[in-house]
Amino acid sequence: MIDIEERLERREALALNLAEQLSAKIDECEALKEEVRILREHARWRKEEITRLNNLINSMPLADHVDTTGGEWAWKEYGPNPMEWEK
Repeated sequence: MIDIEERLERREALALNLAEQLSAKIDECEALKEEVRILREHARWRKEEITRLNNLINSMPLADHVDTTGGEWAWKEYGPNPMEWEK
Protein backbone atom coordinates (compact mmCIF):
# COMPACT_ATOMS: atom_id res chain seq x y z
CA MET A 1 0.00 0.00 0.00
CA ILE A 2 2.81 2.41 0.76
CA ASP A 3 4.25 1.90 -2.71
CA ILE A 4 0.94 2.80 -4.33
CA GLU A 5 0.59 5.92 -2.16
CA GLU A 6 4.14 7.04 -3.00
CA ARG A 7 3.53 6.53 -6.71
CA LEU A 8 0.28 8.47 -6.44
CA GLU A 9 2.04 11.35 -4.61
CA ARG A 10 4.79 11.43 -7.25
CA ARG A 11 2.23 11.48 -10.03
CA GLU A 12 0.28 14.25 -8.31
CA ALA A 13 3.48 16.28 -7.92
CA LEU A 14 4.35 15.66 -11.57
CA ALA A 15 0.84 16.67 -12.67
CA LEU A 16 1.04 19.85 -10.57
CA ASN A 17 4.45 20.68 -12.04
CA LEU A 18 3.17 20.14 -15.59
CA ALA A 19 0.10 22.27 -14.88
CA GLU A 20 2.32 25.10 -13.60
CA GLN A 21 4.56 24.85 -16.67
CA LEU A 22 1.52 24.89 -18.96
CA SER A 23 0.11 27.92 -17.16
CA ALA A 24 3.44 29.75 -17.55
CA LYS A 25 3.53 28.95 -21.28
CA ILE A 26 -0.04 30.19 -21.69
CA ASP A 27 0.91 33.46 -19.96
CA GLU A 28 3.96 33.76 -22.22
CA CYS A 29 1.81 33.20 -25.32
CA GLU A 30 -0.67 35.85 -24.19
CA ALA A 31 2.16 38.35 -23.69
CA LEU A 32 3.58 37.54 -27.13
CA LYS A 33 0.13 37.90 -28.66
CA GLU A 34 -0.17 41.40 -27.18
CA GLU A 35 3.32 42.30 -28.42
CA VAL A 36 2.42 41.15 -31.95
CA ARG A 37 -0.76 43.24 -31.80
CA ILE A 38 1.25 46.33 -30.83
CA LEU A 39 3.84 45.68 -33.55
CA ARG A 40 1.12 45.26 -36.19
CA GLU A 41 -0.52 48.50 -35.09
CA HIS A 42 2.83 50.29 -35.29
CA ALA A 43 3.54 48.81 -38.73
CA ARG A 44 0.11 49.95 -39.95
CA TRP A 45 0.80 53.47 -38.68
CA ARG A 46 4.22 53.50 -40.38
CA LYS A 47 2.69 52.33 -43.66
CA GLU A 48 0.06 55.08 -43.46
CA GLU A 49 2.78 57.66 -42.72
CA ILE A 50 4.90 56.47 -45.67
CA THR A 51 1.85 56.65 -47.94
CA ARG A 52 1.08 60.16 -46.71
CA LEU A 53 4.66 61.31 -47.32
CA ASN A 54 4.75 59.71 -50.77
CA ASN A 55 1.51 61.47 -51.67
CA LEU A 56 2.98 64.74 -50.43
CA ILE A 57 6.13 64.26 -52.49
CA ASN A 58 4.13 63.31 -55.58
CA SER A 59 1.94 66.39 -55.20
CA MET A 60 4.92 68.77 -55.37
CA PRO A 61 5.48 70.41 -58.74
CA LEU A 62 8.63 69.51 -60.58
CA ALA A 63 11.26 72.18 -61.19
CA ASP A 64 11.38 73.55 -64.71
CA HIS A 65 15.17 73.37 -64.58
CA VAL A 66 17.44 70.61 -63.31
CA ASP A 67 21.01 71.42 -62.31
CA THR A 68 23.24 69.11 -64.33
CA THR A 69 26.48 70.80 -63.28
CA GLY A 70 26.64 68.99 -59.98
CA GLY A 71 26.49 72.31 -58.14
CA GLU A 72 29.52 73.65 -60.00
CA TRP A 73 27.69 76.93 -60.67
CA ALA A 74 27.48 77.54 -56.91
CA TRP A 75 31.22 76.98 -56.49
CA LYS A 76 31.95 79.44 -59.25
CA GLU A 77 29.58 82.06 -57.86
CA TYR A 78 30.01 81.63 -54.09
CA GLY A 79 33.23 79.65 -53.55
CA PRO A 80 33.88 76.04 -52.55
CA ASN A 81 32.95 76.37 -48.86
CA PRO A 82 29.15 76.56 -48.35
CA MET A 83 29.72 77.73 -44.74
CA GLU A 84 31.12 80.98 -46.13
CA TRP A 85 28.14 81.67 -48.39
CA GLU A 86 25.95 84.55 -47.35
CA LYS A 87 22.38 83.73 -46.70
